[in-house]
Amino acid sequence: MTNPVDISNEEYRIYTYPNNSEYRINSPLALHVIQDGKGPTHRVTDNFGMTHLPERGWVAIAWKPRDGAQVLVP
Repeated sequence: MTNPVDISNEEYRIYTYPNNSEYRINSPLALHVIQDGKGPTHRVTDNFGMTHLPERGWVAIAWKPRDGAQVLVP
């Protein structure tokens, strides 16, 4: 597992899948990239103490930065 990436600048993030379904994470804090038997994947921890495992196969990720926050994390 890599060091977590701080994504607390995001108000929320949305994963979109081929069937147009969406998975939304509110108040994300950190992105954890890991390698498993199928290749790279990730987990997202949020401000509510939840850990999310977005299902593989998404075709897009969108996020809304908090007011005044950088759009992209360096």
